[in-house]
Amino acid sequence: MTKPSHLTITKVAALFGLVVLLVAGIQRTGQAVPTPDNVNVVNTPSVNVISSPAAPVLTKDAALGQAPFQASAIAVFESGTNGAFAAIPVPSGKRLIIENVSALAALNNGTALRYATVVTLAQGGGSEAEHYLVVTPQGSVPGVADYFTANHALRAYAVGNIVVRVFRTDTLGFGQVNVTVTGTLVDAS
Repeated sequence: MTKPSHLTITKVAALFGLVVLLVAGIQRTGQAVPTPDNVNVVNTPSVNVISSPAAPVLTKDAALGQAPFQASAIAVFESGTNGAFAAIPVPSGKRLIIENVSALAALNNGTALRYATVVTLAQGGGSEAEHYLVVTPQGSVPGVADYFTANHALRAYAVGNIVVRVFRTDTLGFGQVNVTVTGTLVDAS
């Protein structure tokens, strides 16, 4: 006859302990307390900011000096040219934060827009940046015009003038592109 191994007794004891824990967990899950329908928060803390002449707390109105901006321009294609240009002025002493640019083009049948850009100056006399618009054909009215649109949410900055540059695939006839820029004016300083 062999003696029971100490290792076997340890394994049996561990297995028994695991079974006890599992059974206790299953019983506790069955007796779970239901969650309340509403929760009340009590003892909410208050916040006091103390400002004195010796140690002032500096504050700034985040909207101070900001104003909504919206302007449109029309770039007209003359017969014999493939480019059209227009400008939207930014008020003196202000910087425009451009948030959206939209455009609608009407061109001679069979003509398409090659590309359209909105050009900004970051600082007076600084270098310009071109923002290219993705133009989408909208359809054609035979004998009237082919139509194209663009609508872009973006973030760009401008002072001075915003210049619109559009180019078409030929130089025949007339056409025009209406461009609208929206955003926020802030102090340029």
